[in-house]
Amino acid sequence: MKRRRCRGVALIELVAVLAVCVPLLLGILYYGRMAMDGALLDRAASDAARYLATLPPEELRDSARRAVVLANAQSMLEQALQASGLALQDLQVDYRCGLNSCSMVTPSNPLASITVIAVLQYRATLFGMPQVVELRAQAEAGRDN
Repeated sequence: MKRRRCRGVALIELVAVLAVCVPLLLGILYYGRMAMDGALLDRAASDAARYLATLPPEELRDSARRAVVLANAQSMLEQALQASGLALQDLQVDYRCGLNSCSMVTPSNPLASITVIAVLQYRATLFGMPQVVELRAQAEAGRDN
């Protein structure tokens, strides 16, 4: 029996395998980065909620002081996300004091918990197509009144 010439078959197999593996690897890297940024957003929201929960209730009941405190919490979120290089123009943050918005806190309303809800429009390009995914983090910190 003569051995058949198989020159070039390995190259064809390599191209077929790479055609599947390269997009798969790029997808894994893309979604891994998105998961890492989502975890960062969650951690930043948790830090902001813990910061707000440690403040005296009077800070949140007075509207002037509340604006300063919420701006500090927003700044904490933005600094954490800027370190990762995320676009902050797509960041939306909502603060809840108990079941209501923090702007509705009154002296008769006990502050049982503080919730920070952060939503970020995650923009990236995958395979030449722009992708927009909403990353959402909600962190709640209890208060001992």
